[in-house]
Amino acid sequence: MAGTNAADDVPGTTGTATATPPAGSTQTAATSATNLDTFQGRTYSAGPVSLQLNPDNTFVMNEVDGNKKVEGRYAYENGVLTLSDPKGDVGQATFPMRCRFETSGASDFRLADNEGACTRFRDLTFKPAAG
Repeated sequence: MAGTNAADDVPGTTGTATATPPAGSTQTAATSATNLDTFQGRTYSAGPVSLQLNPDNTFVMNEVDGNKKVEGRYAYENGVLTLSDPKGDVGQATFPMRCRFETSGASDFRLADNEGACTRFRDLTFKPAAG
């Protein structure tokens, strides 16, 4: 698995993503969260993928329109979310996957690239899922 794109086969990380707003547009600056309390226990979706960060430090990532699913553990320190111990449809993804966790607004976040691990999440903003 070494040398592969870390998120190549993470559920739902292929397809079209919303582009970054053009220069000069109104945009909220992204900041790192000091903790993940606000984001735990709720499902968030971004394009073709959903992610749930549970209070017991486990995560569930699903392909929104498919049947791929990955479960594992996560840790958060110094603005970096680390996804590890994956079980499920991992494919060629490399774990642990370390992403900068950037908030944009009260309930939205992005998983920014860190060490080449999260390039597939570029341009995706996770928002609370309906329901």
